Amino acid sequence: MEKLKRKILKHDNIIMFFLMLLLSSSFLLAVPLDANDELWNFSNIYKMVNGYQIYEDLNVIVTPLFFLIGKIILELFGANYLVFRIYGVVILNTGISYLIYQIFKKLKMKTIHAMFFTIFFMIVQMMVLLNGFYNYLAILFVLLGIFLELKINDNKKYKSIIQGVITFAIFLSKQNVVVLYLLGRILYFLIKYGKKDAKKIFLELTTSAICLILFLMSLYITNNLPAFLDYTVGGLNEFSKNNIFGSISGLITIIAEVGISIFMIWMAKNKKIPLKEQERNHILLLASISLFMLGISYPIFNTAHVFMGSVIFIVMMIYILDLLVFKPLLYTEKMNKIKEWLLIVSVVMLLGSNLWYNMYQIKRLEEYSYGLGSPYYGVLVEEEKRKEIDEILQYIEQEEQAGRNVKIISYYANLYMNLLGRNNGEMDLPFYGNLGKDGEDGLIEQIKQLKNTKILILTQEDENYQESKKVMNYIKENYPKEGEIRQFSIYYAE
Repeated sequence: MEKLKRKILKHDNIIMFFLMLLLSSSFLLAVPLDANDELWNFSNIYKMVNGYQIYEDLNVIVTPLFFLIGKIILELFGANYLVFRIYGVVILNTGISYLIYQIFKKLKMKTIHAMFFTIFFMIVQMMVLLNGFYNYLAILFVLLGIFLELKINDNKKYKSIIQGVITFAIFLSKQNVVVLYLLGRILYFLIKYGKKDAKKIFLELTTSAICLILFLMSLYITNNLPAFLDYTVGGLNEFSKNNIFGSISGLITIIAEVGISIFMIWMAKNKKIPLKEQERNHILLLASISLFMLGISYPIFNTAHVFMGSVIFIVMMIYILDLLVFKPLLYTEKMNKIKEWLLIVSVVMLLGSNLWYNMYQIKRLEEYSYGLGSPYYGVLVEEEKRKEIDEILQYIEQEEQAGRNVKIISYYANLYMNLLGRNNGEMDLPFYGNLGKDGEDGLIEQIKQLKNTKILILTQEDENYQESKKVMNYIKENYPKEGEIRQFSIYYAE
């Protein structure tokens, strides 16, 4: 046992990395194809692979890094759902969990505790939210910033430059997260250093600003700057005004976490509390960033957004519990033996269930997936969903053969457009906030230009997502209804 323990501790980074890869792959094949966030993100990247330009042709409302990396990966390894999920699920989940493990170690947490808590976090995360896409990419860079803050000595001059580049990477991943991260960083600096080391944060901001200017210049040179600003800035007001929803429990959770984060900042500053100076700095760093990162959950206070906003908070609470509770109670020789066996048994069970589950899903995949050349290769497509897709595609083909166009103005549209290799811009995802600065009126103007076109919209008004009611009502009030097909009503623009 001792020999095994020494080997594990000696090669813990490699062991944890591959363990996380395996755990992240557990749900790679589990979720069937449907019209949801995963489809919309895949569709934008798939369309980019097929030659469409982000912002200019696609109504992407966040900064582009997630999509640009995805485009490269799909071009290299195959433009299909399986490759996208490896990127969006396996790579991002592994990266986030691995950085959390490294942060725990930099916080001077005992290695076996760091292993146990990281695996626990990973399991909970995959049960709550399998993928966070560009939010997770932004969180990954936030975690990298925290890790480097702990790793690099304050007297290293290049530290501020590196942090500035990371701040820019967060901006490229999602524009609102960088504001939250910067607020947390500034609060941490003000409390820890006061005004005496203001030049450090100034250098960070200057580095980020230079990177931002170069990025905006590249968009200007490629004539994509107006479209970029249109979607990433122009639709913000409409998005925040129309998309405030979620559970009361989610809102209460965030309010409670804000209160706890503020208390932890006070605790770190209070010299009467018996903590080492390094421990105070660690708590202050995590609590300052946690306090503002909780803002990720706004304005959609559902389980997924609350969890994403709480990642740094969870890391902070695990560290504090380990520091103040687990160390005094669980660092006995007898408890160490129990923890070691629990960790080994848990890992064996997880790997065993992972192997069984993936083999089971691979067998299902052979029956319920599209072929290798399809964009939907590698994702389960249930029989009823396949029939629905085939029926809609057949309808489009029949109408086009008769000389009429078909436009599906719904969040379902990309289910069919991907197989047709087409893009209808905002019509493929007519959500509040996804319609640029002209908003709903701009999309209505596009609809007015349609001639000899069958328009398909949902028969039953959607309650789960954020489709524009104004656009749907305009279609219902201005065009004759000709019938229904599947979940859609058919209207005709002469």
